[in-house]
Amino acid sequence: MIAKVKDVQMFLDLPGVHDGKRITAAPDKKGDIVTAKVSLLELEQIQKSPVIVTLSSTQPLKLMLRDTLQEIGIPPIHSPETNEGNGVIIGIIDQECDFVHSNFRNSDGTTRLLSLMTQKVNFNDEHTVEVVYTAKQINAALQNPDPCRSLGYDPGYGSHVTHVMDIAAGNGLADMSPGVSPKADLIFVEPDYRDIKNEEMGYLGDSLKLLNAVKYIFDMARNSPCVVNISLGTNGGPYDGTSLFEQGIDGLVNLIVWWFWPQVMNLKIMFMRPVLLKKVVLQICNGQSLKAIQPLMNWSFGILEKKSFALNC
Repeated sequence: MIAKVKDVQMFLDLPGVHDGKRITAAPDKKGDIVTAKVSLLELEQIQKSPVIVTLSSTQPLKLMLRDTLQEIGIPPIHSPETNEGNGVIIGIIDQECDFVHSNFRNSDGTTRLLSLMTQKVNFNDEHTVEVVYTAKQINAALQNPDPCRSLGYDPGYGSHVTHVMDIAAGNGLADMSPGVSPKADLIFVEPDYRDIKNEEMGYLGDSLKLLNAVKYIFDMARNSPCVVNISLGTNGGPYDGTSLFEQGIDGLVNLIVWWFWPQVMNLKIMFMRPVLLKKVVLQICNGQSLKAIQPLMNWSFGILEKKSFALNC
């Protein structure tokens, strides 16, 4: 149970209260928030105690990814309606990838990452160096007690991409809760976020590095079906496909489908312009658009020699 009490020690001394712990003072300063296990036989008396301001039962927690997949219309794993992303490459441009995580490894412990690339700015000449770690190098590092130190790449404590990539392609080996495409191969690129002018960490890197990252993933994928997710964005630019960054993406693909969502919750499509060529690009301009695009994403996963591009902007 979780309770708000007038006196912590008096609460801990109540019959039937076990493993009690003070968490913090209540925001209104009229008591303390505590947690404890309580005997059902004593619960009524505990609730009547004058030391109790209010109490509530605890709420069970569970892994929610399985429910999320059902909500967005993903067929059950091992269903004949899906190949679970087999043969597809998912490229993710983000920050701090926990490549050691079991959900990004095969059952034999080897990595599912085809490549991990980081961009590093040399402040002396302002050139960006692309450091590429191959699957062979990652597998060798995974044999060591400290894989991050062995590889020379430390994801740190943020690991935003670990969350994103697990939803997209985690295989569930760690928690039995796989993502959308648990059999897809993975490519990860971490752009450099530092501001060259003041040598401090920035927020988004820049579109030059981002475009180079997209090209790297498509080059690595060659003719394989490929989906690219970018968990980065900016408020700048016209958002109409005319910026040089967007023209650069146009040049990397052949089939372009632009989706524009208003900044509202109803996800109505404002504009859609398909050009019937060979590969697929999706520009998602709202973080709530996953459910709306899922049918097309499923379609693109099932067709050979198609490429998809997802930009969360």
